[in-house]
Amino acid sequence: LMIVDNHIAIAGGRNIGNEYFGLGTKYNFIDIDVLAVGAVLGESSHAFDDYWNNTAVYPVNAWGVLLPENTYEEMRQTITEILADYTSRLSSYPLQPANWQHWLVELERELDIGEAHLLQDDPVQIDGRDYRLVDMIAYLSDPAEHEFILSTPYLIPVGDFLKVVQQKVAQGLRVRILTNSLSSTNHTLVNSHYNKYRLPILETGAELQEFRHRPSVSLRAQADVKPVEAPFVSLHAKVLVSDRRRCFIGSLNFDPRALVINSENGLLIESPALAEKLADFLEEMMEPENGWNLVLKGDNSIEWQSGDTILTGQPSRGFFQSMADFFGRFLPVESQL
Repeated sequence: LMIVDNHIAIAGGRNIGNEYFGLGTKYNFIDIDVLAVGAVLGESSHAFDDYWNNTAVYPVNAWGVLLPENTYEEMRQTITEILADYTSRLSSYPLQPANWQHWLVELERELDIGEAHLLQDDPVQIDGRDYRLVDMIAYLSDPAEHEFILSTPYLIPVGDFLKVVQQKVAQGLRVRILTNSLSSTNHTLVNSHYNKYRLPILETGAELQEFRHRPSVSLRAQADVKPVEAPFVSLHAKVLVSDRRRCFIGSLNFDPRALVINSENGLLIESPALAEKLADFLEEMMEPENGWNLVLKGDNSIEWQSGDTILTGQPSRGFFQSMADFFGRFLPVESQL
């Protein structure tokens, strides 16, 4: 969550790091953020203050850790060298305009009108509390009559997730789930434990799509900042769209760490115009050139289908990733992922 002068808020799941801004040399992310203005700014500022002023938050200098002076000098030297290296590299990238006025005028015209609310987990009462951010999924899915789209980079079902999905499908709701494939994930260990849930998810009747690590040129252009071209692209968008009327954009993954351990936040938005745009973009990421459609066969085997290409095993970036994925299944860490 970023709030600028209490006039503009930006929410989403993007972290601070090269790969989140198209500058990674190992991989880069496709992500989705939402920029908001208006009444929701009050809620957003209050939500930030809830964390900033919480008793669980300490200023770094409160720890009173002092290091030898020569250690600080070495750290300053290292930081200076890193900055010099990045300054040299950044000079080769396209320059942004010095005056943003024209961009801001255009932005105002492109904003979609809707009602938004900032939702977040309580910063302290993580365990045993009555309300979790994940509870808002019921608000999104219960009124849905036609379609429910979920995008999450990391998918490990917990609780009644599969049961609820099965019930919704039985009621005639089209449930579509987009997540990373083994080849596109930046956390192979997560895929190791997601692997066993593919079959149960498909058995609920939901549609399951996995992102390709080398998507179309247009999507790559959104992930990489030229001249950077990372070896693969990973999905990082954390979005829910209900009947193309309501949507949620935030930091929430669908895995035990996000649903049970972490404190997360995001914007819940009632805006058919914005929800339609989000659904269209997620559908683009599900197109054959960008995603794999998982199909359950009669013998309970799974095929990965993408256009004319059909795989009977999960796509990977190579032998060593497949080996890491296999051995990762034996580590008892699922509740921490």
